[in-house]
Amino acid sequence: MPVHTSTQVTADLADELLLAVGRLNRWASRHADLEVPPAQVRLLALIDEMGTTRVGDLARADNTTQPTMTAQVSRLASAGYAERRVDPGDARAVLVELTGAGRAALADARSARGAALAPLIAGLDPDSRDRLRGSVRVLAELVGTLPHSP
Repeated sequence: MPVHTSTQVTADLADELLLAVGRLNRWASRHADLEVPPAQVRLLALIDEMGTTRVGDLARADNTTQPTMTAQVSRLASAGYAERRVDPGDARAVLVELTGAGRAALADARSARGAALAPLIAGLDPDSRDRLRGSVRVLAELVGTLPHSP
């Protein structure tokens, strides 16, 4: 019988959590009535999470290149969802922030994704919904401990 260390059990739980959350996010995005493409929703969420930030920091946070991120930010700006402005601390750098329309598009996308999941949650028995509610609280607490970094 294999012996599992607490470190291995924790790593296994982390893998299971990431797999489940990723799959849930992809499912919700595929089944939601989104007015904005999912890739743009993901970038809107990243900008919302990071606040006003440099394009280079967005690229690092998204594991992409700066030219790729510049193109993605340009699409958001063209749609009126984000604004670019010169960084007052470094005229060579560009800061990106959400516009009111960007915040509204992100809120709409989050609502649409929630609406896609709602029938599945409603189909759970009351005990399962309670366990899910408790799990969501634990997950929110875990997310609240994450260090802020680009």
